[in-house]
Amino acid sequence: MTIPKKKTFNPKSQGGVALVAVLWVTVLLSVIAAGFVRTTRVETVLARNEIDLLKAESLADAGVHLAIAALSAYRGESSDWKIDGTPQQLNLFDGELDISIQDQGGLVDLNTGAAPLIREIFLSAKITESEAEALTGAVIDWRDADNLVTLNGAEDRDYLAAGISYGAKDAPFDTVDELLNVYGMTRDVFSRVEASFTVFSGRPGIDPVVAPREILLALQMFDEGNVDNFLALRDAVPDVRRTDLGQFLSGQSRDFFSPSTRTAFSIVSRAKTLGGGQFSRFAIVSFPRGQKTRYAIANWHRIWLQGAIVDANASFLNPQSAETAK
Repeated sequence: MTIPKKKTFNPKSQGGVALVAVLWVTVLLSVIAAGFVRTTRVETVLARNEIDLLKAESLADAGVHLAIAALSAYRGESSDWKIDGTPQQLNLFDGELDISIQDQGGLVDLNTGAAPLIREIFLSAKITESEAEALTGAVIDWRDADNLVTLNGAEDRDYLAAGISYGAKDAPFDTVDELLNVYGMTRDVFSRVEASFTVFSGRPGIDPVVAPREILLALQMFDEGNVDNFLALRDAVPDVRRTDLGQFLSGQSRDFFSPSTRTAFSIVSRAKTLGGGQFSRFAIVSFPRGQKTRYAIANWHRIWLQGAIVDANASFLNPQSAETAK
């Protein structure tokens, strides 16, 4: 009978296994450490971005309140602040501000605007005269209290016949966005005209001394050269209310104009911080008649933007239809 030899412990052979195990543990710990470092860096960047965004939001809100303070003091009279939507640039708290103030009297009121003026705005969207007439009539029927069909307009039965589950509101517009619900309105046309409308003017016409260039150009009795000459004159006169408009407001064109009550203003404040944070705030501020220091904020929301800070030439006359967040 052969007795098997007893195996003896060899420290040298076990040492190789231990070395491999140690190397694997080291590699594993290195991977974990690298992942931890990467996660920490990402979280740091996210935190920094969040801080920059909060700084930009605070800066944009400061810009709105700065504009309100200027309006309270001057209400557009003999002030360096333009109230016709012209952007103004400021440096504040290590950031950049782009602030636009638009007197709502320079826009066309959906509730009180004269039908011929509303028609002119629709025509500026490059649609046919018949389409502009139909949309104008539908707007009138939407806002009036009766169920009588205006010429080329639309009342409940027209909505029903088109398969629309609602009818004419027969009440004033609450927002410019509501125009999308009007019979015959498309998103394409709406996107072209929304900046020209408001629900805060309360006037049948527009005030030409605060109306933006785009609206003046929409009035077909003016050509581009005439409008630009008028704007140059308007900018050259410190007190815009005393501008001599006689040569520009001749004939039937007077039917489109009404002096602003200087009681409602939209403010767009776009901020950019040194760290790259960007934020845009939109507000509408109303002042009771006869009161300069008391005011109410009728609208306050964030404007969501893609990419860099908005170009100064971008249209922000009335961005009420932008996606908003309270």
